[in-house]
Amino acid sequence: MLEEKKSFEFIVNSLKIKADYYTEDIDNIFLPLIERLTKIYEEKGRRVIVYMAAPPGVGKSTLSMFLEYLSKNDEKIKSKNV
Repeated sequence: MLEEKKSFEFIVNSLKIKADYYTEDIDNIFLPLIERLTKIYEEKGRRVIVYMAAPPGVGKSTLSMFLEYLSKNDEKIKSKNV
């Protein structure tokens, strides 16, 4: 069974990167993560710092740009003006 993917393009370290994410992962992992971090931000009333640790070249910068994209473009999250 083929799962539906969405493709995104980002400029990461001056390189054009195409990143594909399964829609199921976006809906079940990434959006709930952003919603949870948004809730923490609202409770604290200040910036929340999130760290990602992984070896070089595995996609940390791409993932962070993708999460930023989602947080700015998802209507449920965007409406909170975080």
